[in-house]
Amino acid sequence: MQRVPLISQLEKLSVEATPTDKLKEAIKVKKKLFKQWSRTKSQSDYDKYKEARKECKKVVKTAKNASWQEYGEYLAEKCEKSPREFYKAVKAVRQRDKPFDPTSLINDEAGNPLTDQEDINNRWEEYFDGLLNFGDSQRSQEPFNPGFPDEEEPSILEDEVRAVVKECAKNKAVGTDDITTEAIQACGDVGIKWLNRVFNAVWEERAAPDDWQKAIVIPIWKKKGSKRDCEKYRGISLLSQADKLFAKITERRIRPLVELQLRETQFGFRKNRGCTDVILRYDSYVKSVSSSTRSCT
Repeated sequence: MQRVPLISQLEKLSVEATPTDKLKEAIKVKKKLFKQWSRTKSQSDYDKYKEARKECKKVVKTAKNASWQEYGEYLAEKCEKSPREFYKAVKAVRQRDKPFDPTSLINDEAGNPLTDQEDINNRWEEYFDGLLNFGDSQRSQEPFNPGFPDEEEPSILEDEVRAVVKECAKNKAVGTDDITTEAIQACGDVGIKWLNRVFNAVWEERAAPDDWQKAIVIPIWKKKGSKRDCEKYRGISLLSQADKLFAKITERRIRPLVELQLRETQFGFRKNRGCTDVILRYDSYVKSVSSSTRSCT
């Protein structure tokens, strides 16, 4: 078969040419030969185009291998120097379509596109406000009545605050107060005492600060439907880190009391229990029943 211009042109490229440069040249020559064959419909031009297409596939494969090799070296470097950046890079590969990145255009409730940024922000606020916030008619109007009003509730201890601060996760997004867990931990005992005073004030007054009742909602696409429809997004709420610490202390105080009232068949949201344990027990039970049935027959 006659040698097609693609191979000779690729050989003319300098030795320092990157796989991307060779790929661009291969695609350019292949398109040129395809247009030529489309005009003439001759067998010789088709053979040239066929050979160019074959060589182009080889160049594409080589470019892909070189790209993954370069990316692998990049990941190896990040793994040694910055494990956090390494896991972020791996996660980016798994989410190439970026479902967390909404489109620049959003439709209103009637389906009409919105282009002004202020209108888009108002549409997002309207959608999540109706989705997450309850109206006055849905809120309970009954006042809070403690089960044992005559008993004094113990104040929150500094040791409780110190324990949850020590165990709190790092590198987490902040809420409306812009206070990170790293900043709280960096304050040391001063931060512990400050949090302890705030937590005890909330505990005694039974009223949370306004910042704790607000959240920054991040829309994430559900990977189905139009990206312009707000209904195709789910929201992730970024809460105050101090609010999370207070909730953790409250959960640790309530859990021992609740555990005494739960049945042994309750597995959800319990320590050292989960759906896997239920599945394993069910599987072993089914197998035992099946084996006993076979033995009886």
